[in-house]
Parts: sequence; structure tokens; C-alpha cells
Amino acid sequence: MRKSIIGLLAVFCMAGASASAITFNFEKDADTFRVSSGFEGTFDQVYGANADAIAAGTAGLNTDGGITVSASASNSGLPDINPFMDSGEAGLGVCSAGTRPSGISQCASGIGIAPGDDNLVSPEMLTLTFSDVFRIDELIIRARNHSLISNITDAISINGVLFSTGADGMVDLTGLVASNIYTFTSNPLADPAVYREIYLSSISSVPVPAAGALMVTVLAGLGFVGRRRRHA
Repeated sequence: MRKSIIGLLAVFCMAGASASAITFNFEKDADTFRVSSGFEGTFDQVYGANADAIAAGTAGLNTDGGITVSASASNSGLPDINPFMDSGEAGLGVCSAGTRPSGISQCASGIGIAPGDDNLVSPEMLTLTFSDVFRIDELIIRARNHSLISNITDAISINGVLFSTGADGMVDLTGLVASNIYTFTSNPLADPAVYREIYLSSISSVPVPAAGALMVTVLAGLGFVGRRRRHA
């Protein structure tokens, strides 16, 4: 019986490990929104239930597989800071320039003067909050010139820990702890300077609670079997 339960535990663990990834492609969605609307926008403008997002087909694409991701931003206490979606093979950054009276971000291009930067540069902080606990298993980042950041040491800070990139903008996420909240910023000491300003191009995650719950159930079963044997 004990061997059977251990076998089930192995099956459940493999099932959890092979769970379908949830992917949010900020780069693609920013490009789609820009082509349709004629301007770039904040995270909420691109994914919200507004006329431009609905027309572009990006409304609600911050939900995948029943999991939703929301974004917030800060910059040393400055007001009106927005997560910003930059097009042209870029992705998700931060606009610290505020919004126009119409609600369109000052960082938006194609609508006149755009005084603000639209990428993520320290001390700007970008926070992604998932509706469930996730383990990020893939993160691709780009530089301010929209090139993939490859083979750079300490290219990005995630939850206060610096991570490097391998090839093709892929961040080496070894040691990153699963969470439902992730905070990102750039490394202000990154060299060359182009890598101090970054974008999150795309992010993929694997949900962990289901596998964890299965493991707890199986471990409880092992304990029950052990107790039965002791009392037999």
C-alpha cells in the first residue's frame, strides 16, 4: 500500500511539473494595440474594457487559462506613474511622465510630444500581481534600443535579487522563489548603459498550488497508512 501511494506521489509530481504554462506576450500585445489605435498606451489602456482595446482585440488578454495578471508601478514616491506598453519589439516598461487630460499616457508616441521614458529603469519599480501563486519559468527582456538582452550579468532585479541573461534575452531564473507578486527593476550599475533601461518582452509561468495540494494529500495518506500500521 505504501509503495502504491509513493507511486501516486510520483505521478502527481510529474503532472504538476508538466502543467501548461501561462504566457503573457507584452511585446506582441503592445504592437497589436499600436497598429489598431494609432498610439501606445498604459497596461490598463491596452488590456482594459475600453473602446481602443476592444477594437484592437487586446482587451482581457491579461488573463490566460483563468489566471489574471495586473500591473502597478512606482518611482521614488512620484505621482501618476504607469506601467507602459511600448511597441516596436519592446514590451512592458514604466512611464514616469504622467497622463494627459484625455487619460493617454504622456509616454505614448504618435500623438505629439512624448516627454517621458517608456522603459523600466531604476529607481522605477514594476510590480506584476497574479491571481494565483506562480513559478516564473521563462522571462524575456529587451534593452532600451529594443534589442534582446543576451549574456549580461545582473541584468534585472526580481523581488530584490539580481538575475543574469543567457542567449536571446532569456533570464536565468535559477533560485527565483514562486510567488503571486513579482517586483522588477533594472540594475542601475549595468554596463553598457543601454542595458540599464529594459522592457519585459514576455513572461511565462507555471501554477504551483494544484501540485502542492496534491502533494499534501498524498503525504497525509502516507501518514494515515503509517498510523494504521502502528495500531495494527
